[in-house]
Amino acid sequence: MSGSGTRLPRAALFLWTALSLGSAACNESAPTVQYVAPAHPRATLVMEPPQLRIGQVATLELVVVTPPEHSVRPVAAPTDVPGLWILAAEAQPVSKESTRWIHRTALRVRARSLGAFTFPAMSVEVEAPDGGVAALAVDALPIEVVSILPEIPDRITPYGPRRFPPTQMRTPIWGSAAAGAIGALAIVGLVALARRQRRLGSETVGAAPGPPVTASWVLGKQDIQSARDRSTSHPFEAAAAASLAMRRYMTRRYPCSVTGLTTQELVETTPPFAATSRWPVFVNLLERLDRFRFLPPDDPGVRERLTESMCALLDACDAFIENSTPPEERS
Repeated sequence: MSGSGTRLPRAALFLWTALSLGSAACNESAPTVQYVAPAHPRATLVMEPPQLRIGQVATLELVVVTPPEHSVRPVAAPTDVPGLWILAAEAQPVSKESTRWIHRTALRVRARSLGAFTFPAMSVEVEAPDGGVAALAVDALPIEVVSILPEIPDRITPYGPRRFPPTQMRTPIWGSAAAGAIGALAIVGLVALARRQRRLGSETVGAAPGPPVTASWVLGKQDIQSARDRSTSHPFEAAAAASLAMRRYMTRRYPCSVTGLTTQELVETTPPFAATSRWPVFVNLLERLDRFRFLPPDDPGVRERLTESMCALLDACDAFIENSTPPEERS
């Protein structure tokens, strides 16, 4: 009995120890295996924030994500984007990670018109290591161009001509009396002057004739011809001279002052009554000239396009001056 009683506690101890070791082995966590999904080719346009001020230069990025060892063929920037000028396109260094490569192309843009626009959709070609080529579609990007006017910076359209609010002024009694006395003296002076002129006669003795007045259309065509003479050697100066010549012609031809206003302000300005039918054509000519005036002058491609277009632009300016001048004034 004594030997049997000694074996039972030992067996229980062995059983308890085995159960503890089995529980500890079950509680040990298995090593975690991290699985990273392979990169799927995709492309997008990025600009933060997607809002520009008029005249602002910003960077718009074309980001393409590919698996490793893939390359992106050079991307041709759009030539005509509403509201924007494309100044340059430059490929950035590739960001290489273990599971993906990130290709970036920086597009330098400049805002030239107010409003909401859309950068057009594009297509990029991704080349695999085995030589296969896949085309990726890039969605369009909405962009907003706002004004830089100081009072309300977020205003979309520029201010038009301002009219002062009518004010009610109370004129004192003595002011009315003084105005009446001045008016009476003026009438007496006019009557005396008329009598004196009647006595002296209608001829003016010794008056030298004044210099002849050159017609506005003659001066306008002379300014356009001066710009045409410089169109081949200095096309950017010729474009600026043609824009100034058209503004001076409108100031001489019609009762308006447009030399101190930008093209965007002229679009929002109410034209003079006599120039209502000519105003859209005049503003369109200035916009066509502005497309080249503010481009980089050191770019050979821009200089070549401007030289090729200047002849047609100057011909359009000459035609505008001739069409807006009555035949009797040119005879």
